[in-house]
This record gives sequence, structure tokens and C-alpha cells, in this order.
Amino acid sequence: MLTCCTNCNSSFGYMLNRKMQCPSCKKRDLCWRCVNYPIIANIAAVNGPRDAIQTQSVCQSCFRTAVQPFLNLDAKYEVISPPEETPAIVSLVFVHGGGGCRKMYISHARDLAKNHRCRCVLLDLPGHGSRVNESLSLESSIATILEVTAAEAHVCHGRKPIYIGGSLGGYIGMTLLGRHPDVFSAAVICVAGQRTGIGASFKAKAGLTMFRVIINNFYAEKMLSLLCMAVTQNKHLMFDCIKESSLGTSMYFQQGMDQVRILAEENSAVSMASFRGPVLYCNGSLDHRDMERELLQVSQKGDHRSRLIDYDGADHFFSHDTRYYDAFLKDLITFIQDVL
Repeated sequence: MLTCCTNCNSSFGYMLNRKMQCPSCKKRDLCWRCVNYPIIANIAAVNGPRDAIQTQSVCQSCFRTAVQPFLNLDAKYEVISPPEETPAIVSLVFVHGGGGCRKMYISHARDLAKNHRCRCVLLDLPGHGSRVNESLSLESSIATILEVTAAEAHVCHGRKPIYIGGSLGGYIGMTLLGRHPDVFSAAVICVAGQRTGIGASFKAKAGLTMFRVIINNFYAEKMLSLLCMAVTQNKHLMFDCIKESSLGTSMYFQQGMDQVRILAEENSAVSMASFRGPVLYCNGSLDHRDMERELLQVSQKGDHRSRLIDYDGADHFFSHDTRYYDAFLKDLITFIQDVL
């Protein structure tokens, strides 16, 4: 078999973009897959003018070196517990959005652990963060969440853990809750109010089609660059928080088509009809949310404490927006206290 990639010995490298070079370590004769690990090349510039941020696509070895200060790639999840003198009253399992990693809700988890006695478990989905080279699918994602939950989300005072998922983590979570309705006592589903799967609107299908086009034509570096542009344009985002949760940890769209496939497969309203615990749905008013009312009605049949909150003027990133961060955190705390 004719090969040319000195890293993975892949014949694919000979056919497309052969003999590429890592711009960081200068290693040569790599295929595009082996240099498809995006980083911010001048991470120090994150503390300066936002338009000075530069992205770069490097080999996996250089990627690990750049990301390790922000994300321990040798650990697949992390647990943030309350101080020893205040034992936890409930476990929370946080599941991030597509392209992100377990650091997505790190600042929220710290507050909930320190001030509200919550044991917070944050995990990486397959294809993301420390699991970047694992295959991503709906099945592998659910299996990962269940495995980490069983290992670390302790039942506190007889209370089962609460699921908290954002965007892709929200959609995956709704399918998981439907299939395994007895694992979690309650759930918080954020920025996942659009009907993307069965019965999706033309607008939703068009959006997924556009995402496919972007994924098929850009390196993962381009996706990180687009995120940097969004951060630059939205002056209200909590920049230090974004740096820790996204910019420093990089973004993970190497398996972007699989992320799209998951969204196309799920059937949220049908899944949530099987879950009988209370659910808090949180969305930005400017985000896509054509299914949120139906989800609320389904969940209120299961538990009358289910609620829907739309943050006026907020978009898909409201959880890290200075205008909505405190309100979102307060609503999380109130919901958790109400369902305990």
C-alpha cells in the first residue's frame, strides 16, 4: 500500500494534502488529518486586544503541549466537590456542547460546589477534549455519560444525580433521559430548544445542511477561528471564562459530521415523554427554539415543577454572557433547591 504520512502511515495522506508540515515542531510528511488539531498560536494575546488572536493547525503532539495548561488530556473527566466540612447534598453531571469539552461549565460548577454543596462531575464526550480520538456517536456518548455517572455521581442522601447539558449535550441528554429514565432525578437542558431530528423544520434542516458544508470544507482550525470571531464581536462575553473553557482548551470539530448525525437522529419530545422527573429548559430568546413549548408541555405532564426560562435578548452563548451569567446561575440554584 502506497503511503506517505510519517505519523499515521495512512495512504489517505498520499491522495489528499500529502506532505504537510506542522508549523510548530516543523515535522514534515504528514497527512491533513495529522495536523488537524487547532490551537491559538499566540495564547498570550488572549489577554490583549481580541483581534490579535491567531489560530493555527498543528500535530497532535504540539496540540497536547499547547492545551495541557488549560485541559488535562490524561483525565477524561473531573470532579469538583464542596469543601470537606460541608458534604454534598446532590451530584450534578455536566455535559458540554458540540466542539467543546468538559471545561464548558467549569465556572458554574465551582460556584455550585463551593457555595451550594453540589458535587459537580464534568466529562468529555467522545470525539472531544481528552477523548478527541474516540469515535463519536449517540450510542458512544450515552455509554460514556452513564459510565462516568455510575463511577462519580454519588447518590447523596438518597437523591439521584441531576443532569445538566448544553446544546449537543442537551440533545444527547434528552435521548438518554428517555432511554434511562431512572438514572437521573431531574435535568437542566440548555440551548437545545430547536427541533433538529425527526420532524425538523425547513429552517432547522437548512441550518444542519449549512453546518455540513462548513465541516466538509474547513479544517478544525477554521471552527476555532470562527469562535474567536464570535468572541470578538460579542463584547458582553466573559472573556476570562471563555479563555478557560473554550479558547485555551481548543475546539473539537474533527468529527463534526458525526455531531450533525446525532442531531439528525434524535427525537427529543418523544424521548422526554418517558422521563418523569422535573426539567428546567433554558434558552436565549434570540436562539432557535421552535420546540421549547412542546418540550415543556411534555415535561410538565411528567412533573409539574418543570419550567421554561427564555433570557430576553440572549443568544446561544448566554451562559457565559455578563448580562445573563448571574441570572442563569441563580435560576440553576433555585431549580436545584426546589427539586431536592
